[in-house]
Amino acid sequence: MATSHLKENLDRIKSEGFFEHLEIIRGIERESLRVTKNNKISNLDHPTALGAALCSDEITTDFAEALMELVTPTFDSRKGLYNYLYALHHFVNTKIGDEVLWNFSMPCAFESNAEIRLAEYGKSNQGRIKNIYRRGLKERYGSIMQCVSGIHYNFSLSETSIEKLLFALPSKKDPNEMYLGAIRNIKRMAPFLLLYFGASPICHNSYLLGRSHNLMPKGNDLYLPKATTLRMSKIGYQSPVQEELNISYNDLESFINALIYGITTPHPLFTKIGMLDKHGYPIQISDGILQIENELYDIVRPKRKGNKLDRPVELLKNQGIGYLEIRGIDINPFDPVGIAESQIALLDAFLLLCLIKNSDKSNQKELHENIHNQELVVGFGRDPKLKISVSGKEALLTDQLAALKDELLMIADYVNDDGLKNAVQVHFENQFFSERVLDMVSKDNFVDVAFEHSNAIKNSFQGEYIDQNNFEKNALNSLNIFRGLDENDETDIQEFVKLYNDKIKEM
Repeated sequence: MATSHLKENLDRIKSEGFFEHLEIIRGIERESLRVTKNNKISNLDHPTALGAALCSDEITTDFAEALMELVTPTFDSRKGLYNYLYALHHFVNTKIGDEVLWNFSMPCAFESNAEIRLAEYGKSNQGRIKNIYRRGLKERYGSIMQCVSGIHYNFSLSETSIEKLLFALPSKKDPNEMYLGAIRNIKRMAPFLLLYFGASPICHNSYLLGRSHNLMPKGNDLYLPKATTLRMSKIGYQSPVQEELNISYNDLESFINALIYGITTPHPLFTKIGMLDKHGYPIQISDGILQIENELYDIVRPKRKGNKLDRPVELLKNQGIGYLEIRGIDINPFDPVGIAESQIALLDAFLLLCLIKNSDKSNQKELHENIHNQELVVGFGRDPKLKISVSGKEALLTDQLAALKDELLMIADYVNDDGLKNAVQVHFENQFFSERVLDMVSKDNFVDVAFEHSNAIKNSFQGEYIDQNNFEKNALNSLNIFRGLDENDETDIQEFVKLYNDKIKEM
């Protein structure tokens, strides 16, 4: 029945010329740790040759000073996006000395949280508040968890494509409903993302540092034989406190209200941390369930671009959803930029499916069902006998994936794109990334293998010539902007944080 509804929708949007004018807008954010030749996280400053992390649109840092984030502009072609990301990696690899970009989602070994240096952004209030947010994350979750890396895939349609889709499918009333419907479908079909994009079934035992878990020992490592992505598990980049929010994506107003509630509602665990250190300096932005919007850990988030000091929830309320940020994607260790071009194509097919397919509103029962399915798939997704819950009934995951493959191939046929079709065939027929990773480390330990592999990738860039002039100009420009920031803000940092929080309270 679902497939027949999909075909009806596809026929309707085809008759309106949707596929003739289809334009997908894509961008990628890729995280990666800088690691020393001694296989330790770097404690050096973010390299000046890469620009200023606070002011660069392309090369910045995430939680740690050593946790790099490479950001592409948006592209309307898969090839253009991949080539730009490749050139960006080439530039970075030539500017980090003998350090190596860690090409895995789960991090290197640590002796303690203390060896991880928080990202620093200068003395301006704009920079300080970013550091304070990271201090808060450290206090809440520990630093090691925050060093897990992934890929964020940013996806939207052009205005013309949106207009044609909405005209043909009036049930999708406006762009907000269109994107929210896609989010609901993404969360329903999250097992697909976790299985085909998961590549983190194993980690070094120092990652957990005494935390409880259900992983099996393997030398100095911990793993599960049928796991797909520990990064997306309860021991990964997750917050059990956030489950209290019960966020739904049935309408934009409800989502915004849930975010505001999460930010403005203190949580006892975070209140206990306190707001100031012994010197009177802020150690978290707030004691709310969420310090800020980006602390919401979910497999997908609705986003809208704006200025760096604009609050995301403010942008969503005033301008609506601009794009979707897909976050449940592990680093692909087998590609030098962490994601293959075929994966980009597969994501395009999947996200088009989620946009076009009917999408009923979710209820609390389904939200819990989605969470339960995710927990099953991250730990046991490659078990051919694994059953998940679909509308309250048990179903073999393999059967669900076979049906999904048929729908993805149908999308590829209507788009008339052999790249989409080939991507579906390649990833559904070849070995899972998570299984390949376990094969890789079968006779050795994870950290040593990961370092050698990452170092080999770095070396592969050395013999190539790629014009770096634009990247160098952008780096220099970001440094000039950074130097021009007022480091003597008249506003006290505590007052600055208060004003930042007041933006939410006034909504």
